[in-house]
Amino acid sequence: MTFSRLFSRIDPEMAHLDDVVRYGRARLGSQEDAEDLAMDVYLALQSRPALLVGRTESKLYILGIARRKIADRLRRLYRNSPILETNPPDPLDTWGVLWSLSEEHREVLSLRFMLGLSAQEAGEIMNRTPAAIDSLVQRAKAAFREASEDAIEEETTCLITSKKV
Repeated sequence: MTFSRLFSRIDPEMAHLDDVVRYGRARLGSQEDAEDLAMDVYLALQSRPALLVGRTESKLYILGIARRKIADRLRRLYRNSPILETNPPDPLDTWGVLWSLSEEHREVLSLRFMLGLSAQEAGEIMNRTPAAIDSLVQRAKAAFREASEDAIEEETTCLITSKKV
């Protein structure tokens, strides 16, 4: 059962938690961290239910909370870990390519293409104009394409080299 289905039974406004999980996966790199993020967002909304009262776009508001929770989590991680020991994702995997991009590029691609937000909506979350979001999307797509091509070229080179040996 998805987060949205589970929590929307409790509160219809929680129907956007699956979006939070997808957004968190793109920004944090792991499914577990993304699910923890969704729970943090849910708890934040439950501790102050008045936050959603009168909001016409609850999805954008919930994603804004998720964005701030991610920033807090990353700050804590970098502050508490002088040396980060992470297993880098497989570069040929889409998530691996996405994770190899800058934080800003990962965020805009996840908002626009994974969550299907408009440039206006993504701009509200990222505090940018729609034109700035469109420009950032173009740069992020070019970076994604280049990272994908580099990963494929590197993998091909490794395969050719290993066959020669």
